[in-house]
Amino acid sequence: MHTKSVIKPANLPHHHEVNTGVTTILPRKEWFKQGCYASYYRFNGSGEMTGSHWIDESGLLNSPIIITNSFGVGACYNGVYEYARKYYKDEKGICDWFLTPVIAETFDGWLSDIGAMAVQSSDVVEGIENASSDPVPEGCTG
Repeated sequence: MHTKSVIKPANLPHHHEVNTGVTTILPRKEWFKQGCYASYYRFNGSGEMTGSHWIDESGLLNSPIIITNSFGVGACYNGVYEYARKYYKDEKGICDWFLTPVIAETFDGWLSDIGAMAVQSSDVVEGIENASSDPVPEGCTG
């Protein structure tokens, strides 16, 4: 698991500080080629999680699980593809595989300027590359 916080000072062109980020959970080290059984639980109908329809259909997870803010879902989705393209394209540079990224969101607009669109796809690539099986530190450590 890897967590990266994106914090920007309030003097940037948004209404208050940005305190958001990306949490990357790898179900296993070789998640791309070796899926694992998966399911999920909907706590409420408001939050979005991409890739849930594939889990419903196949019962498998072949993606990292990325957790971010509501406005960061698209950047995170792209980040999973950027990582997979970097490491899993064939020798001709062709991507001939199927992948449905699992990105879960939560609204952190009370804590952060969600409209600043601070989460970038590179945050996800970094998260996947730096994920570790070390115990997760407690507190504000991101």
